Amino acid sequence: MGSDIVGQFAREDDLIVEPLIYEDGYVRVPSGPGLGVVLDEDALTHYTVESGDGGGPSCWMVS
Repeated sequence: MGSDIVGQFAREDDLIVEPLIYEDGYVRVPSGPGLGVVLDEDALTHYTVESGDGGGPSCWMVS
């Protein structure tokens, strides 16, 4: 997708602990350190793909 900001509308689950807040047609900028979000380690583990189609490496992996 061109913009991943609408991920919660197109996906089964988010990979962040606290959801983004939509207000008056805009997304409020998260206030935490770094990018402002905390990754959901359990969700990352759950959705990790160990091998791609045909047994080759996947597009991304969590190690």
